[in-house]
Amino acid sequence: MRALVRSQTGGLETYDLKADFELPALDEGQVQVKVFTTSVNPIDSVRRKMMLTMIGGPPDAFPVVDGYDICGEVVAVGPGAEKFPVGQKVFGNIQRQPNKPQQFGAWAEYANVYEDTIAAMPEGLDHASAGCAGVTFGTSIEAVETADPASTRSVLVTGGAGGVGSAMVQVAKHILKSEFIAATASTSKVEEVLRIGANKVVDYKTTDFINALEGNKFDFILDSVGEGDKCLALLAEDGKYVQLTGAAVTDPRATFLFHGGKTHYYEKLSPYLASGKIKPIIHEVVPFSEYKRAIELAESGGTMGKIVMEVAP
Repeated sequence: MRALVRSQTGGLETYDLKADFELPALDEGQVQVKVFTTSVNPIDSVRRKMMLTMIGGPPDAFPVVDGYDICGEVVAVGPGAEKFPVGQKVFGNIQRQPNKPQQFGAWAEYANVYEDTIAAMPEGLDHASAGCAGVTFGTSIEAVETADPASTRSVLVTGGAGGVGSAMVQVAKHILKSEFIAATASTSKVEEVLRIGANKVVDYKTTDFINALEGNKFDFILDSVGEGDKCLALLAEDGKYVQLTGAAVTDPRATFLFHGGKTHYYEKLSPYLASGKIKPIIHEVVPFSEYKRAIELAESGGTMGKIVMEVAP
């Protein structure tokens, strides 16, 4: 099978798109999935640069296949796997522990996947959307589970145009039913973040959001860019601050989150994805053979939403 194989730490030159890579036998509780689509996430770059060791992860045992997000179809069922029959379409984040990812991930034509990290793909959801929903929307659902859902009337999202940020804005609007959603974004992306559900978007290129939002105290803050001190200044006394990057904040209201795939996150999302009430924001769908361009686009910081790689039509 084709697989994007990496045999060392470094830049994009460390990848080799092999035509004849073989996966090991299925482990207990795994299914084999034919991959339709996957996506590029910041943590893929962190892993490639061996920075997972800074957050408790072990060094990679080479060779590795990166990739967290998956959309595909079950083609084989391993010992002890009972949830998904052959032919079932699935989606999710196949890495149970994001800082300790399995050796062979989703950037390949087939992936061996623990079935407790995926869910049945909702009817009507397209492959591109399903292939980038796992990490972003899963992170958002896991983040809000750290808070009291009844106390999320006001929500602040930093990095509202990114994959997780745009997912969190939609989760706040459609699942939490938050009354006031604020977000930060760069100039060219302000209107899109308003369109997907934010009530107020601060252009961080021209305005310091702590000044623009002065007088507000938020019940829940998801920080995807590492603005801990500013966020805490805007957090309600009994609020919840969830941090995804940057130096960990020392505050009893704060949680540093690494999202690991779990079926129930995606099952909770499924009816909203099926109805179209929430939808991953996709910047571009790139053929698997153009993986270098896909990764470069994702790492450029200039995109709105996700970069999806189409592995199979």
